[in-house]
Amino acid sequence: AAEEAHSAAVLEIEASHAVTVVEAEARGRAAGEKEAKAMVIEAETAVKKMMEAALAAAEEAHSKTMSEMEDAHAVAVVEAEARGRAEAEMQAKAMVIEAETAVKKMMEAALAAAEEAH
Repeated sequence: AAEEAHSAAVLEIEASHAVTVVEAEARGRAAGEKEAKAMVIEAETAVKKMMEAALAAAEEAHSKTMSEMEDAHAVAVVEAEARGRAEAEMQAKAMVIEAETAVKKMMEAALAAAEEAH
């Protein structure tokens, strides 16, 4: 009888231990799931921040590119104006030289005519 009582007590202890282990595993899983959910949220937050940073960088690069293009356009316009002025100056100089040459020829012709008349 004592042996039976001892056996029953051992079985009870083992059963209680098994229940405790199962409960501990359940608590562990629940805690693990909570941790896993927290990690997922952290990861999603990190990804969101990276996406926002990438978007901001892309917008900044676009803005910089647009600014550089505007600057390049402004430089091209100034250079074109300078080329136009230089071209106009060259044409004006050529016209002045042509006019001077024409005047010189007319003066020579007039001088030659005056000498001939004299």
